[in-house]
Amino acid sequence: MACVLSLAAMGQALVAPYTLEVLDQPYETLTDATVLESEVWDTPEGWDDPEFVVPVGFEFDMLETTISMLFQDDVGSSFVGFEDYYNYDNLAAIYLLGDLDLADLGASGNADAGTSTIQWTTTGEPGDQTFTLEYTNAGFYDEVFSEGLSEYSHLDLQFRLFESTGVIEIHYGESFLAADAGDWLANYVAAGWHGFLPDYFDYGFGAILTNINAETMLFGAIDELAFEAYPFDGFPTAGRLFRYTPLNVGCNDVLACNYDETVNYPDPGECEYPEEPGTDCEGNCLMDADGDGVCDGLEGCTEGGACNYDPQATVDDESCEFPEEGYDCNGDCVNDTDGDGICDANEVVGCSDPEACNYVDSPTDEVPCIYAEPFYDCDGDCLNDADDDGVCDELEEWGCTDPNACNFQWWATEDDGSCYEFLPLTLVGETLVAVGDTVTITVEGPVTSFNGQFNSGCAFGISLIEMDEFQFVGVVEEDFEGCVLTYIEWDGYGGFCGTEPIEIVLDGSSSVVEDATSCVTAFPNPASTTLTLQVPEAWTSGVDARLVNALGQTVWGQRVSSGTHVIDVSKLADGMHLLMVGDRVERVVIQH
Repeated sequence: MACVLSLAAMGQALVAPYTLEVLDQPYETLTDATVLESEVWDTPEGWDDPEFVVPVGFEFDMLETTISMLFQDDVGSSFVGFEDYYNYDNLAAIYLLGDLDLADLGASGNADAGTSTIQWTTTGEPGDQTFTLEYTNAGFYDEVFSEGLSEYSHLDLQFRLFESTGVIEIHYGESFLAADAGDWLANYVAAGWHGFLPDYFDYGFGAILTNINAETMLFGAIDELAFEAYPFDGFPTAGRLFRYTPLNVGCNDVLACNYDETVNYPDPGECEYPEEPGTDCEGNCLMDADGDGVCDGLEGCTEGGACNYDPQATVDDESCEFPEEGYDCNGDCVNDTDGDGICDANEVVGCSDPEACNYVDSPTDEVPCIYAEPFYDCDGDCLNDADDDGVCDELEEWGCTDPNACNFQWWATEDDGSCYEFLPLTLVGETLVAVGDTVTITVEGPVTSFNGQFNSGCAFGISLIEMDEFQFVGVVEEDFEGCVLTYIEWDGYGGFCGTEPIEIVLDGSSSVVEDATSCVTAFPNPASTTLTLQVPEAWTSGVDARLVNALGQTVWGQRVSSGTHVIDVSKLADGMHLLMVGDRVERVVIQH
């Protein structure tokens, strides 16, 4: 039985580069083959998804991709075909059992299930070699690694490549499906398929997929809907053979100059005939009775390809008769690859549902119907798009679309006016300060994350006491000239947003001791019980002095005049303190 079905959106059929024959032939297990060694198993008990390379033994052309090696990939029955280790430009994909995941029954732990073998061999002489890869007693992942099973599904399968003819075969041996197999098979979309893809990275145009139950080959841009149209219905009977023979398109007219007896898909348009009527393909007269080099005059049909074409005729008498499109002169189809009595040239491929995107009136080749996505038409355009932004009205997402806004939402397609430039937080605190003042700035408002922090705008001129996610505390030093402070929150994606800045300004009216060269000293440092403060004699009018702890709290303070003053620090907590005398600040360590 020979059949080919091409899958197209609508219109005339596309012709696959292979013809498919489904046959029944005895299945014979390989002998003297190379067996997959346990060193490459991915579990100690047996293989699951082993990674290994199989040499084909010759260069094989599949869908214009040269294959000399196969690499086991992913699910135990899929392979990547490639030419050499250093060329990854052309990688073909081969799926022997669709997306079914094979596994070694030996990994089940059930001795009665036996073990599974992967083996291969290349036989024959160079130029006429055959490569065969075989799975024997292969189990399935969903059963092998499940507990409490009393029976296991298994399968024998061979994959063959023929060097001289380019033929591909998939041959099924004995198989068995456990009673409960349907429960896990329902999770696989392409369980009943095998396929060949010319590009491992592109499942689009040019793929060949064959349903093993419908025994139908699909070719073209394969849509997932095709899988659903042909659900899995068990493995073929033992001996069922799927043979793919490369399509040889050309001229099979014996009167043509380029006649090819190996053509298995005739194309009359490929035929070439002598340029001059009455001559052969080398330009010699077919009839020249007097040998003068001038062909004898003979009326008749001079157009090659006509049913009554006369190669000897030199004068066309307008009698040429041509067959109907798709037919030969005997009224038979030139090509009818699916055997339905309708010539390939006249096939109308499509779906009979008027609601489908690939609907055609009275299709001769029914293919799975393809429907538009919700809210779209069959061209992929929105049915409703009031603002013409390419997003269907029903799919619009409202939010902030300004990428410079604090609350920019990358997924939003329509702006709802919610964007804001600054965080909805407020910085609160005294902003007019004098040297020696403790500055405390806090964050008020709904802090949205714990990724917030103050910027470093006030790092110079203010001695920092404390800074966390919500508060900034520092003491104004004598070199302070003013600064700007901002609270920033990071969004976790590399972006950030801040509050409106707050400016801290030095109070120009505050008094500053004129004798800046005079020295205030405090000792010992570190201090444990008392701290002695010596104020220069020039400071006769006195000066404010205080001791501030790490929390910004004043733990001692009074107005002092020139001379020596003893401060009791015996009850103060250990740690760094700031001694501020007028505009002078000195760090003092209390250590008991």
